[in-house]
Amino acid sequence: MLVTPSILLYSHPIENTGTYLQSLVETVVLRENIIIARHMDQLVKILRQPLNGVVAAIIFAKNENELHELVALQDQLQRIPFILILPDQEQKIVTKAHSLRPRYLAYADSDLSDVRDVFKRIVCKANSVWH
Repeated sequence: MLVTPSILLYSHPIENTGTYLQSLVETVVLRENIIIARHMDQLVKILRQPLNGVVAAIIFAKNENELHELVALQDQLQRIPFILILPDQEQKIVTKAHSLRPRYLAYADSDLSDVRDVFKRIVCKANSVWH
């Protein structure tokens, strides 16, 4: 069975940032290649399974509680390159986020246009490995 490379996108459904991130991801990869998790339990389930073609992720932690849950998933997150979006630049949150070793760290309260460029590079690198 041939596995198609996929992108994992995690964002809570009521967040405007999540809607923006989805449209951003869709400018780089086809919609059918995006696995969307809208709730933390969905993300946990996806990350605890074999990745089966997931080559990168964009994760939006909407608050400190979600960041704590991501820390519990640190081993699973290290299997793929990911971009982490934080709600703000509060020092305590930023320090904890760096411990997850994301490929790129951005903030929901800032311009996210640079996320697209970084994401595009990650996907291009992953595609070169797949082809």
